[in-house]
Amino acid sequence: MNAILINSTAQYLEEIGKFEIRLKQESNYTDTKSILMAMLEESEDRVLCRGEHRSFAEPCVSSLARKKSLGRANLRIELECLAVKGWAEQVALIDDKRLPESPWEQVMLARHHGLKTRLVDWTTNPLVALFFACHIEADCSDDGNVFLVGAPLVNLDRLNSTPFLTTGQDYSYWSYDRSHEITENDLFIRPPSVLHARVTKQSGVFHVSNDIRLSAFELTQTKQCLSIPHDSKLIIVSELNRLGINGISLASETADSIAKKINMGF
Repeated sequence: MNAILINSTAQYLEEIGKFEIRLKQESNYTDTKSILMAMLEESEDRVLCRGEHRSFAEPCVSSLARKKSLGRANLRIELECLAVKGWAEQVALIDDKRLPESPWEQVMLARHHGLKTRLVDWTTNPLVALFFACHIEADCSDDGNVFLVGAPLVNLDRLNSTPFLTTGQDYSYWSYDRSHEITENDLFIRPPSVLHARVTKQSGVFHVSNDIRLSAFELTQTKQCLSIPHDSKLIIVSELNRLGINGISLASETADSIAKKINMGF
């Protein structure tokens, strides 16, 4: 698939609009009214976006999948269980906030904080994806990419599977349980709004597959790649800032971030 070059936020939003129409047309909606009504239905396929600040040999795959030095895929998932367990135990010692008891929520929270897991961060907000594709703290000599797919979202509370084998409420030992292996080829999960304020601000969702080597972009039929040349990144970041999309607006509010926001008005 040929990527579409993007040089401005306006052009980007125009391509998002075209993709939305295409998605509904490929979902067998024939008239404009039906297309627009379907866009409002949460149960219908939605435009989901992922921004990557540079080109990877394997785009849209999890950090765990890229860690090939860990060996076979199943072993990597077993190690993920131990890593999440260790992360949760150490965070509990330094953070007064109570971690969620749900294993899925713990994996989501760990992933959001940067732990290598099988989950892949996506967003329902195209502007958020564009910001991460143009992230100026990253290497601006590389072109960025925004990947678009059309797929339904599943709320976490409707997901019956579990990523870990547990005994009652005893999480002292976690291991990969094949009886709870995800059977869907791929799944986009919407986390609860209480998971983390920053996830909510970024309109974050998570993709997971029963094969960590496969990406949502590879598995999805309706898709598009938008490429941002490196020399357009700073312009787009400036445009996004005028729209209120920046590193501060997408982060959790802290005393430091509030001070920075006030300082920007001086």
